[in-house]
Amino acid sequence: MKKLKPIPLWFAFILFASGGIVFYIIIRLLVPYLASATRIHPLLLWSVSGCFLLFVPLFLLSLLLFKKDGYALNLKTLKQRFRLSALTKTDILWTVIGILFSLTATGAIMIAWNNLAHVVGMQKLDEVTPFIQFAPLKGYELFILLAWLPMFFSNIVGEEFLWRGYILPKQEAAYGKYAWLINAALHSLFHICFGFPLILTIIPLLLIIPFIVYKTKNTYTGMIIHAVINGPALILIALGVLSW
Repeated sequence: MKKLKPIPLWFAFILFASGGIVFYIIIRLLVPYLASATRIHPLLLWSVSGCFLLFVPLFLLSLLLFKKDGYALNLKTLKQRFRLSALTKTDILWTVIGILFSLTATGAIMIAWNNLAHVVGMQKLDEVTPFIQFAPLKGYELFILLAWLPMFFSNIVGEEFLWRGYILPKQEAAYGKYAWLINAALHSLFHICFGFPLILTIIPLLLIIPFIVYKTKNTYTGMIIHAVINGPALILIALGVLSW
């Protein structure tokens, strides 16, 4: 593997911001419009549009940039460049720590926000404009989760390939031990469509994924943490156990 060239901050900003703009258009404009115009369930619309308009393009962009850097498009080179290595015991330990930290810190933020809201009269988190608003799935609607699965897979792979597999190593070449912090800050920009309250609750996840990928030098650790936190959360929301 040849020596990585540092990625300019402006270029990384453009990549994250461009993804964030597309994300915003899908969530705030496209899905609400189509849901009202067609009566198709919002989760189904999000599953299809998120997969094919956002996350698959992120994955393809990572491969395009990889190819543009002059690498041979083969499995061995791809695994080396994107740091896709077999998990070691240390990797697994870091991954478990990351999951526990994310869950604990996110829970603490949610409890603190809702308690503060009760004291000063702010909206509680479940009263804030939601990410995607829909009633819990019932009956045949549960089959929508089958359409959500490809989107979920493309979400994890698309984001982690580009943000941590492609960009983070180049940020490490540019910023050293501070690379993960810059990566986390830019990743928050990608989630601008969430609005401040929801971004606040995912700050632990935004921080812990790039930090652990930086520590382990293994993109799989980020994928696992991302998947374990995101997947069950959406399912619980779809079933009505949790609310945004």
